[in-house]
Amino acid sequence: MVTVGTNELPQVLHLRPKIPVMQSDAPLKTFIIYAHEDRGFKEDLFKRLKLLRSQGLIAPWHDRDLVAGDDWDKVIRGHLAIADIILPIISIDFFNSDYIEQVEIVEAFERYEHGKAHILPIIARQCRWEDDPRIAKLQALPENGTPRHLFA
Repeated sequence: MVTVGTNELPQVLHLRPKIPVMQSDAPLKTFIIYAHEDRGFKEDLFKRLKLLRSQGLIAPWHDRDLVAGDDWDKVIRGHLAIADIILPIISIDFFNSDYIEQVEIVEAFERYEHGKAHILPIIARQCRWEDDPRIAKLQALPENGTPRHLFA
């Protein structure tokens, strides 16, 4: 149920020299944006990022890392504000989420436009993602922006 092949994720490693970080050996802070309806895709992506996490190359974060008592909006915005890489999981539900549309994707593109983050869209399910000019201008994964699914 994933859209990214295992050989496609290491593409993010070439981004390391272009992103200012406090230490060159610090992991890239990676923020995952997804609609809750795409939780399965997010979980599968998280599994595929395991090797990069284990090697200390990335430090991924998503909203399921919130803990009881957190001001969820403040914490989400805080993690987004320091992300080096932003991975939006694209689907029709992504585009139908008010919070993604009004907060997360707006702030993500502000960071991108100021050269503070890279955005790597991951096409989870078929939708008209090319109609969104922000997303359409970026190279999406998988190749050609065609969603792919794991074999059962």
